[in-house]
Amino acid sequence: MKSTVAFVIVFSTMPLGGLASQPDNSKPKALIQEVKINDDIKKLLYPAIVAAKVNTVVTADLDGHVRKVYKTLGSRVKSGEIILFMANQDPAFTYSEVPVRSPISGVISQINFQLMAKIAKGEKLFTVMDAQSLKIEIELPASEVGRLQPGAKGSFRLNPKSEETFPIRVLGISPVIDPRSGTASAEAEFLPQVAGKDKINLPPVGTVGQVSFQLKTGKVILLPENSV
Repeated sequence: MKSTVAFVIVFSTMPLGGLASQPDNSKPKALIQEVKINDDIKKLLYPAIVAAKVNTVVTADLDGHVRKVYKTLGSRVKSGEIILFMANQDPAFTYSEVPVRSPISGVISQINFQLMAKIAKGEKLFTVMDAQSLKIEIELPASEVGRLQPGAKGSFRLNPKSEETFPIRVLGISPVIDPRSGTASAEAEFLPQVAGKDKINLPPVGTVGQVSFQLKTGKVILLPENSV
């Protein structure tokens, strides 16, 4: 599609050479200048935080005591690896030790028990997250929920003064507005690194930053300054 072109007529009494110091007895002149129609770009800025896409909470399947612990906070674990043993308090099982395994591979990000502590069925034991699979959680003001759409591309910056940015893409936006904060949640992902560039170290889980998007809101005509 060809771009739309307009023209503006500018009346000028300046000498042709542009030297205002020389006397000019000539009549005003009409100059025709080409004016192009440009996109009207609006920049949107929102607070954001880096989080893990996979974050699994493991709860107790029985009432019992924590008898043995094999992994500590921050430990890397594999899917199916034993994290702890619980002593089953049901007499039918003669207080047998029951293993509690990690459901995914990742890092233990939270521990909610102590050795020999009494645990009730359904109580939270620990949390495992995949620190290699990241997402960005964004908070949108309720008034701007309709402006941002899934698939929109933008950038994540650690702070307003930082020169390093990471390209991102919006995955989804919640239709629910939090009545306490007046905001809605959105999720984005980091885009793959550009081919030929060195490997990019993405910010770790918990990093607080800012996301920005540039959206086209329409068309504008920019007039030359001397035509006003």
